Amino acid sequence: MKVLVIDDNADIIEAVSICLDDAGVEYKTIDNGRDGLDEIKARHYDLIVLDLAIPEFSGYDIIKALKDDGILESKNIVISTASSIVESDRNDLLALGAKDVLPKPYRRKDLMSVIARFNPASK
Repeated sequence: MKVLVIDDNADIIEAVSICLDDAGVEYKTIDNGRDGLDEIKARHYDLIVLDLAIPEFSGYDIIKALKDDGILESKNIVISTASSIVESDRNDLLALGAKDVLPKPYRRKDLMSVIARFNPASK
């Protein structure tokens, strides 16, 4: 299982890193959208946890770029956002191409549940 986490919040990165280390999950973290997009295009990840509110080049920009390149559908992107998510917002994000939405702050068990769903070894 390989996970890419794209988030500009150092506290989130640290917490997710501890969780993934404890679970023995292979992962990489990136703190900006442009490098995140390059990484998505360069390597395969079973799951991408993507923050929407990244300055300069946002999660929305990443999704648009992947869609424009015709590769969005092949990516397992879970949106991580601190915004208040109502059902219509969630549906809009899924319609954009996200596979799920993980509202912040999320608990360890929420993250691990998402990871389990996308783990190719469990299929």
